[in-house]
Amino acid sequence: FRRLSRRAGLKMPLAVVVGGIEGCEVSTQEKMICRIRSEEHELRSVRGVRLSPDGLKVLTMSYNFNCETRLQLWDLATAKEVMDFEAGINLFEIMFAPSGDHVLASDEKDGIKCFSCATGEAIASFEHGGPEEEPAGMAVAADGTTVLTVLRADKEVRFWELTTGARIKTLNLEAEEVFTMPLVCCHPSKNLLSASSGNNAGVWSTDTGKLIQLFSGHTDIVTSAVFSSSGEQVLTGSEDRTVKLFSLDTGACLWTIQASSPKEWEFVRFSELCSEDKFLMTNHSPDKVVRIFSVETGKELKFFTNMFHGTFGQVHPSLCA
Repeated sequence: FRRLSRRAGLKMPLAVVVGGIEGCEVSTQEKMICRIRSEEHELRSVRGVRLSPDGLKVLTMSYNFNCETRLQLWDLATAKEVMDFEAGINLFEIMFAPSGDHVLASDEKDGIKCFSCATGEAIASFEHGGPEEEPAGMAVAADGTTVLTVLRADKEVRFWELTTGARIKTLNLEAEEVFTMPLVCCHPSKNLLSASSGNNAGVWSTDTGKLIQLFSGHTDIVTSAVFSSSGEQVLTGSEDRTVKLFSLDTGACLWTIQASSPKEWEFVRFSELCSEDKFLMTNHSPDKVVRIFSVETGKELKFFTNMFHGTFGQVHPSLCA
C-alpha cells in the first residue's frame, strides 16, 4: 500500500478507510487493500477513524461490550499496531494534530488530552470545568500549536497551548444560541464553525467572537459540519437525514441531499474533506453501503458495498482520483 501510494505518476483509484463492528479496513471499489483488527480475542467495534496527515497511519477509537473505549495507532502498510494510548475509557472524539506528531482525544469524564505519537504519553491535558461538564468539541488552529475547545450549552471558545495545556485565552461568542453538540472546526482564515441550537450551524471569528454567518434549514440537530477547502462554503449533516451545502458569504443553501429510504443515513455524519473536496457518507443502517459525494455538485461519485455495519470512515487523501 505504501509503495503504491508513493509511486510517481500513478493515479490511484479512490479509496476509503472505514471502521465498524468488525474492525477497520482500507478499500477501493474493486478490492480491500488491508484490514486492521486487534490480535486479542475481545471483539471491539471501531467507532472513530482518523487518517494521519501523510496518509500512512490510521487512528482508531474502539469500544468493547462494556462500552469501554480504546485509542490505537496503526501502520497501513503492515496493518500492525504502532501505539496503544492510555486514554480514558469514555472517549467521544479523536483527531490528529496537523503535524501528525500528536493526537487529541476528548473523554466524557477526563476532558481533552494530547498524546505523543512517538512515546504514547499524554503530554498535555485541557480541563473544562467541573465533573458535570459535557464532552468538549475540539479543533487545532492553522498555526498547529493552538487547540480550541467548546462545550455544550455554552457561548465561549477556549484556546490552549497544544503541548503544555496552558490556557491562552477565553473568547465569548456573539450568539443568541448555545452549542448543542461538542462539535467544532477551524479554518486557516481564523473562522470557527460549530453546531448551535435551533438545528443550525454558525461561523464565528476567533479574533473577535463576532458571528459571521448562521446557517438554517435543517429540521433536526446538526451532527456534522466542515468548511470546504476554499473556506467559502460550509457543509452540514443532520439527524433529519439530509446534507446541505451553504454559502459562507450569503448563508444561502446551495444544494441539499436527502436520504432515499428510511433506513439510509439514520445518523448523518461525515469526517473532514479529502484534498479534492470529496466527502464520505457513512450510516448505521444494515445496508452496509458507504457513499462518496462531490462538494461542488452534491452528486454521488462512488459507492462501496459490503462494508462494515455501522461504519465510520474517511476518504484517503493520497488516493483521490
